[in-house]
Amino acid sequence: MSFYKYKSRNRQGLQVNAEIEASDINVAKNILAQNNLLVTKIEEIANSTKGEINKTGEFGLGVVRNFLQQSIFRAKVSAEEMLIFNRQLQLVYSVRISVLKGLQFIYDQTESIELKRVIKECMADISEGRELNYALSRHPHVFDKSYVSLIRAGELSGELDMILDRICEITEVRAENDAKIKGALFYPKIVIAFMSMTFLGVVYVILPKMKGFYANLNIELPGITKFCLAIADFFASPYVISTIVALFIIACTFYMTLLKIIKSIWSVWSIKLPYIGVLLIQIEMNSFCKILELLLKSGMTFTQGLDIVRDTATNHLVANDIYDCKVKVEGGKSIHDCFNETKTFPKIMVNMVSIGEETGNIGIVLNRMASYYKLQIEYRANNLSKAIEPMLLFLIFGAVTILALAIFMPMWKMTAAAKRG
Repeated sequence: MSFYKYKSRNRQGLQVNAEIEASDINVAKNILAQNNLLVTKIEEIANSTKGEINKTGEFGLGVVRNFLQQSIFRAKVSAEEMLIFNRQLQLVYSVRISVLKGLQFIYDQTESIELKRVIKECMADISEGRELNYALSRHPHVFDKSYVSLIRAGELSGELDMILDRICEITEVRAENDAKIKGALFYPKIVIAFMSMTFLGVVYVILPKMKGFYANLNIELPGITKFCLAIADFFASPYVISTIVALFIIACTFYMTLLKIIKSIWSVWSIKLPYIGVLLIQIEMNSFCKILELLLKSGMTFTQGLDIVRDTATNHLVANDIYDCKVKVEGGKSIHDCFNETKTFPKIMVNMVSIGEETGNIGIVLNRMASYYKLQIEYRANNLSKAIEPMLLFLIFGAVTILALAIFMPMWKMTAAAKRG
């Protein structure tokens, strides 16, 4: 028997901190749940320090390796490839064959060069006696913190087959959300790319040639033509070109730092965009609810789940709010109050979590909210192109009109002058 120190809340929302004796941590959680206590944190008293040392030993030694694995030159593993890998790994455990033999089967069938390399290194770690979760944790660019934590929970509980099924659900949720966003933004990206190429062609090809032609007309050029020629002269300037090249070299040199800055800025502004901002928040909330629900089902405490879900959030503001909630819940605040103080969590989410906290059914509430946001995402994603299309058409029409007037107005002016002469 071991002693466990825990923090929890009763049905009245009052904090209950105490110790409990049980054969293992899962038994302790079940006892507390039977007493209508919502566990926010639990740890073994005797082995807590040792656990931290082991955790540091396992993950601290691979810091340099993990940094190199996150390099911009590292090949990426697609969501589709991860879905196939997860299903194959689940099949390996469901038929009860050895992990090494199963990974060899997966290795032989995998087409991704990067995933084959990762699987091979995982097989080498497991053959040396390491656990699967340790082998996977050495490749954070493929298996994130939530993935490794779920695998570890499955290995400890002996229910890895069920855990892998839940991992597949999480991966499918992410892949589905990513596909919807990419599909909805495909048309705008094509239009913007076309406009950018057209702009470069006009600035560096068409307008320089037209400038010599206009010089021979001996007429006063319209203001709109002068404006377009001034833009062409500006971008054709060797100083501007040198500056652009220098900025490009700096961006390549400090890619990772600039990427973090850009992501931080985008996190702030993206959720303020009309229509798109609401969609992005809904996607974050859908992933948050689904993943946290699965983590709680796997036996993790609420704060442990928040710690892992934070790493899966793509928006920095949402990730920071999740971290703040974790710290405040550990400090004794109610889950509802913590969520209510955030800047990104919608009011409906806060109110539903409050109901789940009061009734002790927060997992069920998270499941219902995930389904709710899934429907909202489908509706908004399907209508995103329709919402953006008028703005894109306005931009295209405006750009074409300005260019046409800039090119043809001098000719019309010359023709009118010739007729008068």
